[in-house]
Amino acid sequence: GSFTIKLDDALKQVNIEIYNSIGELILHNSLAHTEKNIHINDLSEGVYFVNVFSTGIKISTQRIVVLK
Repeated sequence: GSFTIKLDDALKQVNIEIYNSIGELILHNSLAHTEKNIHINDLSEGVYFVNVFSTGIKISTQRIVVLK
């Protein structure tokens, strides 16, 4: 599976971090474009938190649930 992150063109230096339910960093990715497809095929079932940062400031946190 996968999900897509769409961001405002005005945002700069955007980074995405995905954490599992116990706070372990699973993925860290920098965005060069305003839209990024994130593949999560390798993730185990469970709850994950997606944090989006722009210039080092957290601008969004979303919860995703992976079911297989």
